[in-house]
Amino acid sequence: MNARRRSGPEKPAGITFPEHIGITPLPFDLSDEIKPFFGKTGKWWGSWRSNQSKGGFDTILAIKRVLSSEEAEVLYSAPDYPQWYITGGTWETTARFLKRGSTGIILSMPFEPLAATMECWFEGKTFKGAVLRRFMRTDILWKPLV
Repeated sequence: MNARRRSGPEKPAGITFPEHIGITPLPFDLSDEIKPFFGKTGKWWGSWRSNQSKGGFDTILAIKRVLSSEEAEVLYSAPDYPQWYITGGTWETTARFLKRGSTGIILSMPFEPLAATMECWFEGKTFKGAVLRRFMRTDILWKPLV
């Protein structure tokens, strides 16, 4: 399933996100496969959607620091979204860069709001993500947050 683009404002809605988070610039010796995950600012946003459910919610993802070609410190925020039984908040965790078949490198991390694992990857220059749950798949298209 492809995540759908939404029309509307080009910024996240309803999310409390720390204004001043320390984002460390990329190390110079980092693999070209890893660099795109940081983007220009280390900050991304998008709207979670599912074909199995109406609606969706915005999320912000910040790549705070790339520790190595295998790990990164990330921070993400989501609002309350009762339709999917989500209590909003901000979470900080360690994400892993994994080689995943023809997809290439993915960024994998625990996604607390859905009690599942979020995986993010690039298809060409498009940054995508998904969370697979027992009865529902949710998808996101990440956009740079400036």
